[in-house]
Amino acid sequence: MSVLDKRVLYVLWSAVAGLEAQFVGRIRFSTEYQRRATLIDGTLTREEI
Repeated sequence: MSVLDKRVLYVLWSAVAGLEAQFVGRIRFSTEYQRRATLIDGTLTREEI
C-alpha cells in the first residue's frame, strides 16, 4: 500500500465519520427541539419532574 492509497482511505473514512456525526447530531438536535416544544406547550417533561 502506497502513501497515496492510505491518504485516500483516510479522507474517505473521515468523510463517512463526519456524515455519521452530522446525522447523530441532527437526531440529538431534533429530540432537544421536541423537548423544548413540550416545555413551551406547558406539559411537564422528565427534566422538570
